[in-house]
Amino acid sequence: MVEYLRVFRHVGFFCFGVVRGPWPPEINPMEQFCANERNIKMSKVFVGVLIAAAAITGCKTKSEKGGGAGSDTFKIVVPAMATDVKQGELQTIRVTLERGNGFKQQVKLELKAPAGIEVDPKNTTVQPGDKGEVQLKISAAKDAPLGEHKIMVKGTPEKGESTETEFKITVAAK
Repeated sequence: MVEYLRVFRHVGFFCFGVVRGPWPPEINPMEQFCANERNIKMSKVFVGVLIAAAAITGCKTKSEKGGGAGSDTFKIVVPAMATDVKQGELQTIRVTLERGNGFKQQVKLELKAPAGIEVDPKNTTVQPGDKGEVQLKISAAKDAPLGEHKIMVKGTPEKGESTETEFKITVAAK
């Protein structure tokens, strides 16, 4: 144990520049060890920053603006990451209608899915006073093709331009 502490103390002093050996850095095994330790720490910091950035920005994808101009617009927000659905099973996801301050219209949402994938409801209307969240039930048939599939969401207001976006689901074997 004493030997371990002595070695650790020397490694610690060496890595922090307190003790330098007579070897050139390119052939010094302790310098290479310390460089690797610094790289591992930097990698952990980088991953942490990426996770924090994802948490701040969220994991959603937004459509282009629909409706009119200025604050008389809306966007459709869908999951940014693919939702996993096993063959023969059901998943629930949320689609949100974000309204501009001046947008007071109802919006009809239409969903289109590829063969083997069912979306319920296929059509729904979000009223002006509604919260704007729609729960969708996504199911894959027992023989649905495996892999990634796109589901289209189109929002059409009473007046003005429609907008559309898509989200992905990944069908996996049961």
